[in-house]
Amino acid sequence: MNDQTTVMMNRFLQFLFNGNAVIDNICYNLKYKGYACIEGAIHGPVAHVMGVWADEVSDLMDELGARPVRYALPDNIGEMGPEECLEALVSYFDQLRDVAVKAIEVAEEDGEHEAKIFFEDFLLHKVVVYRKQALQWRDAVKSIGADSLNVHIGDYTSYIK
Repeated sequence: MNDQTTVMMNRFLQFLFNGNAVIDNICYNLKYKGYACIEGAIHGPVAHVMGVWADEVSDLMDELGARPVRYALPDNIGEMGPEECLEALVSYFDQLRDVAVKAIEVAEEDGEHEAKIFFEDFLLHKVVVYRKQALQWRDAVKSIGADSLNVHIGDYTSYIK
């Protein structure tokens, strides 16, 4: 595999592992502030999937003959209210979309067709769905408030389960 694609994929891994930390911090804030139902809807289904997705990327790297590495991550310790938490979740998936698009561009430029196809599929079948769910939660908290969303989170969880 081309060096540029290898570096891009390792940076993608870093972004996914950092996503786990970002989303864990969101969940810790929600639970601490009494929004355990919203936290439960996000923690397992969203935070934990970041590691699964990272494993898929590192498995592909192995299959294509590249070595995955684990870059350092920043601290994720900021305090947020429920509205800020859900805005941060949308922001993460907006950024993940941008990173996936860049990965597609790099893989295409390097002629790494398998990686390009992988990231196109990743974008369409993972990022789009999770981003849409994050938007639904963010819009709901703005519309009905955090207390009501906490009680009715199931009614506002349409895209992931």
